[in-house]
Amino acid sequence: IRETFVINVVFTLGYTIYLLTAWFKCVISWSKIFPECRNESNEFLRATCDVSCLAFWTSPIAFCVVVVIYFYSDMLCTELYYALLGHNVLIDYDHAPFIKAFPVLILLCWQTLGLGIYIFDRHVFVSRVIRTLPYWIPVLSSFSMLWCTWEVEHRLITLSKYVKQNFEDSLHHLGSCVFVRDFVVKAGVQRLLSRKGFREDAGIGTNIKQIVEEIESLELDGKLDELKPEPHDSDLWISEIIYDPSHQDERSRSFRFWFRIYRFYTLAMVLFLLSLMNSTRWRHQRKGGYLNEQPQSALPMRWLAFEDAILDMIY
Repeated sequence: IRETFVINVVFTLGYTIYLLTAWFKCVISWSKIFPECRNESNEFLRATCDVSCLAFWTSPIAFCVVVVIYFYSDMLCTELYYALLGHNVLIDYDHAPFIKAFPVLILLCWQTLGLGIYIFDRHVFVSRVIRTLPYWIPVLSSFSMLWCTWEVEHRLITLSKYVKQNFEDSLHHLGSCVFVRDFVVKAGVQRLLSRKGFREDAGIGTNIKQIVEEIESLELDGKLDELKPEPHDSDLWISEIIYDPSHQDERSRSFRFWFRIYRFYTLAMVLFLLSLMNSTRWRHQRKGGYLNEQPQSALPMRWLAFEDAILDMIY
């Protein structure tokens, strides 16, 4: 559990720092990258230009938010997999493919909207493409890395590693496991919680057995055929199983300890990224000369001055 926690923190921090180099490139080269939207005579074109600039600038931050939330869900899926595997249940996750996942589609639309910066000031199109290469390198490489590791199965134990220690015991254990789809497990959990709930002061193994019994009950009632895969499910229902305080076994207590820290870390990262996105909006308004025209610009200006002092220490 601690190893999963460390890996997820390292990956999210690595992705965030790497992607924010693209955001930082926009900060230090704003006048060379973005068109002068105020020079557009048409009001609609001026607004479109501003939206494109802001979308292009904030896309790396939005990418970071997707990565942080994805690894939060990934930690839940990983822990549930091993908890079920330890009690003779093999769960099969049916997640949407990378290119069809809603967060990825939103991110692609966001990034596509930012491509509008290449339309304005077409006479500097080639030079703008060259100047934005340092922006695209971390964005595209991070996108490809996330694409290659999107499926949670890539981070679960492989069969060769599983049977490496003791082949016969591993084979016997796999032979005694039941294979269940994730949406079936979800239906079993929801049915159990709606009826008698988890047993108090029991280990997670006891409650997993109850979930399997509820699934068998659904099958006897002929309701399993009514269940449909949910490839766009958020997986947040998993925390109802593995984070339940009624589980008093050692592994569950250890997971709750580390996951509590990771939940706080995820919340802190999301709040930081959202505040950075908002300050980027202020920064864009200041660069375009709009911020000074607003009557309540004292707070944004002070905040940006604070950010500039930090950026000067870094760069």
